[in-house]
Amino acid sequence: SPNDLHCPNRETHQNIKFWTKADFLKWLDSARGDGHNRGKLLFLVDEHGEPIPELIIKAIRKALRAAWTELAIRGLAPLSWGRVTASAAELTNMIMEKAFPLFRLADNGWKLDYLATASYTSWRRNNLNESGNYRKGSNSDGDEKLSSSKGK
Repeated sequence: SPNDLHCPNRETHQNIKFWTKADFLKWLDSARGDGHNRGKLLFLVDEHGEPIPELIIKAIRKALRAAWTELAIRGLAPLSWGRVTASAAELTNMIMEKAFPLFRLADNGWKLDYLATASYTSWRRNNLNESGNYRKGSNSDGDEKLSSSKGK
């Protein structure tokens, strides 16, 4: 359908503040200094540039954990998100962008990558064994906290 071909961009979605990670990090530095911290996942906004409600954030985290479980079942789970293969990243992006189109409101998928980089290691430690195989019966519903560290 024509909607599948529509790719959001700065011109079509002018209310989106953070099209790049650099834009977000620059704002985060200034916002911290000014005390304008709106809470977790400040970079995730809807198509109007409005913050995402906590209920949606929880659904995003749950869907991302389910996507990682799918990677593990297929033998594609990386040691760290920085080492993710192209096919594993593509599958994760496809799952997440279909469920949450807001991830398309970013250049080169940086928002999903930023979220995954911050929370994947904890999920992996809790859900995969040393060989990288999924632990049957593991609880993948634990909510990891997004680190505010910029060094990731």
